Parts: sequence; C-alpha cells; structure tokens
Amino acid sequence: MTERISEGMTASMGTKMTLGEKIKELRRGRGLSQEELAEQINVSRQAVSKWELDLSLPDIDNIVQLSRLFGISTDQLLIEEQELPDKEAAGAARELRRQQVFALCIGLAVIGLLFSLTVWFTWQTLITVMIGVLLQVAGVIVFEVAVVRNAAAEQRRLRARFYSLVPWLILPFPVKLAVDYLFNYYPQAHNSLLELVVMLAVYLLLCGGVTYLLQRNGSKQRQ
Repeated sequence: MTERISEGMTASMGTKMTLGEKIKELRRGRGLSQEELAEQINVSRQAVSKWELDLSLPDIDNIVQLSRLFGISTDQLLIEEQELPDKEAAGAARELRRQQVFALCIGLAVIGLLFSLTVWFTWQTLITVMIGVLLQVAGVIVFEVAVVRNAAAEQRRLRARFYSLVPWLILPFPVKLAVDYLFNYYPQAHNSLLELVVMLAVYLLLCGGVTYLLQRNGSKQRQ
C-alpha cells in the first residue's frame, strides 16, 4: 500500500500542494472527518483545521504520526515538490464501486419484494414468500460485507443512506405476517379492512421512524 502511494506521488502530474493541502487530501482519501483525524493523533480538531488552512504547522511528533497513519514518508509530507497522487480520480473510482454495490443490494431487495408479492397473490404460501425475503436478506449481507472496507465515517454515511431505504422494501411481508398472527388472538370479530389499516399503520410507523432517526443522526454528525 505504501509503495503504491509513493509511486503515485512521484508520478503525479497534478499541481504542487502545500502541507495543509496534502493533509486535507489524505484525510479525505481515508474518509476521515477533521475530528476523527484529531482523535487518532491526539490533537484538537481546531489544530487540524489550522494545519489544513496553512495557518500553523504540525510539530515533529505530529508529522511522524501523520506519516504513519497515511502510510507515506515524512519527506513526502514535508517537501512541497513531492505531490500527492490524483485523489480525485481515485475517489471517483471508489465512489463508483460504492454506487455499484449499493445498486446491487437495493436491486436484490426490490427483486425479493416483487417475488414475494407475485407468489403471494398466486399461491399465498408462506414458504414461497420467504424465498423473496431471503433474497432481501442476502442483499443486506452483501452490503455489510462491502461497507466494512470503508473508513468509519464513510461506513456511517453509507449505512444511513442504505437503511433509510431498505426497510420500506423488506418490511411489508414481515409486518403483514406479524399482524395476521396477532389478529388470530383478537377476541372480537373483525373484517379484513381493519387488519389492512393496522398493517399499514405499523408499516409506516416502523419505516418512517427508522428513516427519520437515521436522517436526524446524520444531520447531527454533519454539524
């Protein structure tokens, strides 16, 4: 990994960068916020901000910690003529892979839902419906396997985006089955319309609640 970064820095054709610009690009390349970088090298977020704005310089100990964290030499950080690799292209490639994985996992959730709907209205058997649900679960597993390869901050962003959407696709049949089960023990006579209303209320409450909490949490982290 260090060798690839070094080669990229030597071969880069981009503009020369100051120390602050290098720290900023390396931090973004790792998917770290200023606060997360500060925690890893035991300084304040304000110190990182000043470094990136070239208002102050990190001391020798901080330079060593930064070079170890980013997997490059201290010379590559300090010497202005040595440039960083093309982070924009690398970041675009990573983002494309994330989008592809995201589309695949959401696609599995959609296919699973369509399959469950089709077999339910055709045969109304629980076993065949569960095949669709298992496809959706597979999509969640694939997403989790892929997302752990990202930095912690990026994992939170991707999970918030994914889980704001996927409950709307996965929960229709689990909610229906749960409501049907509960109504089996309902002591008074009722019609199917009441079950449908309760099912929709529970579905909207669960999915809407999850989406709201994830979006609110994401907004707090961006502040």
